[in-house]
Amino acid sequence: MPFLKNIIIDDQTKIKIWKVTLGELSHNELNNEDKKLLKKKRSGLLREQFLATRKVLSLENPDHEITYDTFPQSAILVCDGIQKGNTPKKLTYTVHRNATQLNTKPCKAV
Repeated sequence: MPFLKNIIIDDQTKIKIWKVTLGELSHNELNNEDKKLLKKKRSGLLREQFLATRKVLSLENPDHEITYDTFPQSAILVCDGIQKGNTPKKLTYTVHRNATQLNTKPCKAV
């Protein structure tokens, strides 16, 4: 999955263009939660897109912020049984240098 173009807008904005060849990515590197999410994708194309997104995140930067949001806002975000605050809520995840996946905690809004 090679990167084809890297466009840097400013310190906080970067655009990456990459090529995905169908069938090149494997679900073996996913954590259990991501494997469950992958199984819910009925279309082969949606599964490939899901795998490509996880791969790009792991290759690009070791620290990633994911914003959990709900409608309506202000629900309580609970991740892995621990209250993280009200939505919208940003959580930072770290991908270790040679890792091939981003491990997140299962979260739900209550």
